[in-house]
Amino acid sequence: MSERISTKIVKKIHVDLDKCVACRIKGKEYSQCSFCPVSCPARDLFREPDSGLPLKCDMCESAPPLTTPLCVQVCRPGALTYEERVEAREQKPTLGEMEIGLEALIRKHGFEMVAESIERLSKKGLS
Repeated sequence: MSERISTKIVKKIHVDLDKCVACRIKGKEYSQCSFCPVSCPARDLFREPDSGLPLKCDMCESAPPLTTPLCVQVCRPGALTYEERVEAREQKPTLGEMEIGLEALIRKHGFEMVAESIERLSKKGLS
C-alpha cells in the first residue's frame, strides 16, 4: 500500500516556571502573578469542577484569530511562549478509500481489465 503524507498544525504553550514568579501589583505581594489564568476567556468553560484544573485550551481561537493566546500576551516576557508548527506524518490509506478507487476502476474498465493490470504491475515488482 502506498502511503501519503498528511500535515497537522500543532499549537503549544510552553511554561518557564523560573520566570513565573512572585510579583507585586499595586503594592500587594502575590506568590504567582495569575495574570495568565485570569486573562483566559474560556477559563470557566474549560475547568474541572472539583479541582479547578483546566481541561482543554482552545488557544484563544476566535474570529478574527489572535496571533498568540491572551495568556501569553499578558504574561511576563518569556514565562509563557507560544509555538505553532506544522507536523508531517505518513498516513496509510484506509480500506474504504482503496475499495472506492477499485470500484470506480472496475465500473469504468471492467473487473477483468483491472485484474490484468494489477497482475502486470505485480510482475513488474511494484509494491
